[in-house]
Amino acid sequence: NSAPRQRSLELDEATFQQSKRLFFEALQGDKQLTRREMFALLNQANISTAGQRGYYLLWRNAQEGSICFGPMRDKQQTFVLLDEWAPNAKRMERDQALAELANRYFSSRGPATLQDFVWWSGLKVADARAGLEAIASQLRSKKIDDQTYWMPPDRESLPSISPQAHLLPGFDEYLLAYKDRSAMLETQHSQIISPGGGMFRSTIVLNGRVFGAWRRVIKKGGVSIALQPFGTPDEAENRALFKAASDYGEFLGMPVSLS
Repeated sequence: NSAPRQRSLELDEATFQQSKRLFFEALQGDKQLTRREMFALLNQANISTAGQRGYYLLWRNAQEGSICFGPMRDKQQTFVLLDEWAPNAKRMERDQALAELANRYFSSRGPATLQDFVWWSGLKVADARAGLEAIASQLRSKKIDDQTYWMPPDRESLPSISPQAHLLPGFDEYLLAYKDRSAMLETQHSQIISPGGGMFRSTIVLNGRVFGAWRRVIKKGGVSIALQPFGTPDEAENRALFKAASDYGEFLGMPVSLS
């Protein structure tokens, strides 16, 4: 429910509807505007974007299906009208849409619980349960410690192999897709990864578990990656971390140094 947040930002329904009209008029005809340009539209109409007001208006317009992300302009994300960007979107009845959302969630993020799906989707528990029940016959379930985990029928445990490491960005779905993150992040380290204010740091994942945080600095001669592991990696784990950093440098097309 966004009503309390809207009130805390001193925004009312009339202001939201005005923002919706402004965005429609500015974007119609397949136009694309950056966030800064969208904020400028609001400010010019005497709608202040200060104190998260601008972010909220963008979020609610996207949540209600008016706008969405468009292509990148240089390094800036643009916004477009959803109906123009995806003109042939499939229309579904509510029950069908709930089932489709549940199917996409559990087939891509399972094993996961009903509570995880509620967290990720923002649905009410009853709606989330209805979506899950509609597709339960297509999934496999496993009960662990009084929790039922749902997953695709072909999802099996991975065999034990040599260490594998990944450098994931902040706010990655590997953590944010679940309400209960204890399977991949020890509670004692959660404050390091999520220090507060809604922030999630970039994470080192080693053998499926969060093993620390990392940050990058792009310089003229390449990219420097600083690792902040929770413990001391062994020789094999160090090789895996170096490979993950090298893969990232290759993705950027830049030489990489690791510290």
